[in-house]
Amino acid sequence: MTMCRLTMRARQSARFRRHSLGPFKYTGHTSAVAECVHCKMWVEVDTNPPANGIDIGGSAVALDCTKRKDDDRWARSARQ
Repeated sequence: MTMCRLTMRARQSARFRRHSLGPFKYTGHTSAVAECVHCKMWVEVDTNPPANGIDIGGSAVALDCTKRKDDDRWARSARQ
């Protein structure tokens, strides 16, 4: 999968967990990392993961944001 598509999917997954990711910083030719601006949890994408590896991973796609305050916008979207 391309880097553009992986970063888009990582942002969607992190948004589902209520994170607001900052910009992706490339850590090599095949990987990039971004972190939540609120809680500093991270997500990493890798276009060429090792055998039995994953292409999108990190705490921002596994856990809910711990610092973001609840507001009506999130409550409405959770009910839909």
